[in-house]
Amino acid sequence: GVNNAMKKITEWLIGIEDTAYKVYKNAAYQFSDDRKFSEFLNCLSKDEKEHYDFVCEAKEYLADNPDYPSLISLDDDTKQKIELPLTECKEKINTGEITKEELINYIVAIEYSELNPLFLYAIGTLKGLSRKYLDAVKSIKKHKKYIENFIGKQPEEDEWVKKIRKLLKAGKTKILVVSDNQIVVELLRDILVNNGVIESVPSNEEALTKISDKYYAAIIWDVEKPVLTRLDLYDTAIERFPIIIKKRFLFFATATESEHFSYFESNGLNYLIKPSSINNLRKAVFNILIREKIGTAPIYVKRQELRSRS
Repeated sequence: GVNNAMKKITEWLIGIEDTAYKVYKNAAYQFSDDRKFSEFLNCLSKDEKEHYDFVCEAKEYLADNPDYPSLISLDDDTKQKIELPLTECKEKINTGEITKEELINYIVAIEYSELNPLFLYAIGTLKGLSRKYLDAVKSIKKHKKYIENFIGKQPEEDEWVKKIRKLLKAGKTKILVVSDNQIVVELLRDILVNNGVIESVPSNEEALTKISDKYYAAIIWDVEKPVLTRLDLYDTAIERFPIIIKKRFLFFATATESEHFSYFESNGLNYLIKPSSINNLRKAVFNILIREKIGTAPIYVKRQELRSRS
């Protein structure tokens, strides 16, 4: 169900963080003769243990708040992308057949996947609980900085150094996210990092100002307001800026707003039903970005798929 998505993300994350903590800990022991590298791995391990504790708290919070909504759901492709390097790395460490270069490659694959964005999204449930959320954000920033500093000190000619530096460069395409939920904005920024530079505004009115000032290749609309308010604003945007092609918009809708789906469809508007899988979200944005070249149809979940979900 819709409200189950966050619970599933959190439960899956608990297993992943626990595995990452153990993998890094075992690796530190295995490379104990390389003092600096071993210290680096031990620090990563401690961070993962801390992340594990944060996710356990999120799980407890969700037990008391089972209706907590989620923008996204976990799809098998995303799970596999994160689990595979972790599993392979774990197996190689267990058999004692891993080189420093291989291990660094695995760390890059794990840490620059959707793992940390998903972690922060799940921890967003704790935003109302004193400093917990801020502590988690700080922890992830420190974790990433630590990895980048360590890798930055490695010889330039190493392949994996080049790989991580390439990962840190975002594209030049501009994407606008209209959302009054900063946690959602951060999640989209991380998920779509390879698609372009994400700018965001919290309100419909500010979105109109932004659209008038700048060209955005895609406009993702997720303002938690009645859908009609959003559609009125969409009409205003199209009227005011006829140069803005409607195919550039992507709306998020909840299954309870099904009476508006016919509006989306009859106007040829792209929309995704929450919670949308990360894969579907990425494909939808990618299709918007390349549509002018290939001229595909708008993106929305077919009615029969919706029926089968409910």
